[in-house]
Amino acid sequence: MRFDLLYALLNPGNRQPWDEVLGHARDHASMADELGYGAIWLGEHHFDVEGIDQVPNPIVLGADLASRTRRIRIAIGA
Repeated sequence: MRFDLLYALLNPGNRQPWDEVLGHARDHASMADELGYGAIWLGEHHFDVEGIDQVPNPIVLGADLASRTRRIRIAIGA
C-alpha cells in the first residue's frame, strides 16, 4: 500500500518568519522520505492572506524539497 502526503505550508496569522515555515517543510519532507511515503503533494495557493496554505512558487519549492530527499516523489496539486 502506498501513502502520499498532501502538504500545506501552515502559518496561521502569518506569525512565523518565512524561513522557519520553509525549514519545517524541509524537515517534514525529509521525514516523509525516510518513512517511505510515496509522494508529497504541494498545494498551489500563491497568496493566502490568512497563512493557511502558502506556497508562492510550488515548482521552486518542489525542486528545493527534491534536492533534500532521495526517493519520494514531489507533485503539485493544482
